[in-house]
Amino acid sequence: MSNSRIRDYFAHGFEVNIYTVNKNWLFEHLWCLGVTSITTNYCQTFLEVDSPFCIPLHTYQLVWGILGGLAFGLFIAQLLVIFFLRNRNGGSNESTIRMCDEQQQQKDEIEEGEKESTS
Repeated sequence: MSNSRIRDYFAHGFEVNIYTVNKNWLFEHLWCLGVTSITTNYCQTFLEVDSPFCIPLHTYQLVWGILGGLAFGLFIAQLLVIFFLRNRNGGSNESTIRMCDEQQQQKDEIEEGEKESTS
């Protein structure tokens, strides 16, 4: 049952009884919506809940807006770091290529030395 449907029922003077709710998050959500009663198979679990964890809609939206903005900012920061790391040598990877070539030359020299010593 949707939140708007529950609110519509209340607006028309009906009581809302929900069954069977066995998840803590759903129990607290329905409590926050103000349903009249909830039927569950886990009474012992829900008896321990004194009050639901409810936050107003605007606070919820603000929190998720801030988190979304932070995530987007971190994404942009990562892109900038990658861009600057790739272009720190004047936009080319010449030093990386040169280093790889030098390592390959050293390997080739070692292999040639081993071949000469075995023959």
